[in-house]
Amino acid sequence: MDKYADLKNRCIAIGSLPFDNVNEAFSVIKQYCSDIPFCPQLSNYSRNEDMLYQFLESMPAVRVDNNKIIVSDGFERSFNEFLEDFDSILKNLQNSNLDKYKISSDYCVGFDKFIEYVEEIKPEYAKTSIMEYEKELRDKFIEENTFVDDDDFE
Repeated sequence: MDKYADLKNRCIAIGSLPFDNVNEAFSVIKQYCSDIPFCPQLSNYSRNEDMLYQFLESMPAVRVDNNKIIVSDGFERSFNEFLEDFDSILKNLQNSNLDKYKISSDYCVGFDKFIEYVEEIKPEYAKTSIMEYEKELRDKFIEENTFVDDDDFE
């Protein structure tokens, strides 16, 4: 029983918050989730804050145009380039290819502030979530007939 003496329940948040202001979001995070802070996703701030759009920002040969996902003809080539980059990044985390896939402030307005906060308080754990479920992609785009390839988009 002694091995469980230090066991504590901790709150972990999902990430989506109903704010359009990053400072309001961090006020809530600091007040209620400082044990395990999370990177806020503020879809009321911008559509790009939705985890699906965040996930697609640097996806090889994929772009979003008028709420449609466009997969270009060069997907296989671009995906192979991505896999080569991924392999080189794993071998050297200082690899310049990593910058190609960085989350931009256009897609996560709170990301840099989240990194600063985590570096400041140095929590044991911190949480981000860009894409949680493949089902989200299917439900949101394919069933709404907004998944197309370049041949369908002219």
